[in-house]
Amino acid sequence: MENMKAVRVHNYGGPEVLHFEDAPRPTPGSGELLIRVHAASVNAIDWKARAGYLKDVFPLPLPYIPGWDVSGTVEAVGSGVTQFKKGDEVYARPDGARNGKVLMRNTSWSRKRKRRSSRSQLTMSTLLPFLWWR
Repeated sequence: MENMKAVRVHNYGGPEVLHFEDAPRPTPGSGELLIRVHAASVNAIDWKARAGYLKDVFPLPLPYIPGWDVSGTVEAVGSGVTQFKKGDEVYARPDGARNGKVLMRNTSWSRKRKRRSSRSQLTMSTLLPFLWWR
């Protein structure tokens, strides 16, 4: 199995539990994308999850890789994925970040527009649910 570099959390706690290390590189399954992450956000839910405040609501499998909003490039596609190909730029909300290069289900991603930067795309991905609601 190939490895990659990632920040991982092995137990709940403060910032000291974040470790930059080698992690197994995931393989996309049916209906999933493997995304090479270029940018990720840190939101309140990220540090609350890391600290363990939410472990009774949604326990995370340890070790896990934090970050729920990402922008990057498709590195591989699983079976049944037809709307994306390797090299496509996307932004997404993973089903709980795991294993660094993020595996995504097909309901959580969107193609990036060419005229916006990764940072603005990433910002928009966190705002889209609120904009849709209005």
